[in-house]
Amino acid sequence: AFVAFLLTRFFNNWLPTYLVDTQGSTREGGLFAAVFPAIGAVARIVSGSFSDRLFSGRYNPNVPGFLLVTTPIISLLPGIDSITVLLATLVVAGFIMQMRLVLLFPYVRKLVDRRVTATAFSVLNLVEFAGTFSTPLLTGVRIEKDGRNWTEFAYAAGLGVVLA
Repeated sequence: AFVAFLLTRFFNNWLPTYLVDTQGSTREGGLFAAVFPAIGAVARIVSGSFSDRLFSGRYNPNVPGFLLVTTPIISLLPGIDSITVLLATLVVAGFIMQMRLVLLFPYVRKLVDRRVTATAFSVLNLVEFAGTFSTPLLTGVRIEKDGRNWTEFAYAAGLGVVLA
């Protein structure tokens, strides 16, 4: 949960600025930054069916899959020059990340006794918020320290590698 929300906040927080810097236009930067969360609506709608069909209702296989798909995508983003490839990459990353987020709650419910479900959801939310809260600060410090825009992608990808 910590990493899922950390990476989601990373994209939502740093992607618009990165895209404006690399694409040179606020209009294009805003358009591409909007693609990432917009695909989340589709991912959340189909996540249950996807999990049921691909993993026979088991949520656990989605955990490593999430990191194994998103980590290389994060690593590759700074090197993508083609707008079409960048847009396709953001669609894939947004879909996988948002699908994973919505599956966290039923996964937690399967892990714990029904009598402690509310407490388990509270802990999950606390861990999620810690990831969300820490991302802007940690990535901002990395950018200011190194003076390079790509360091935030290296930081996020490194977290994905360590946790995968």
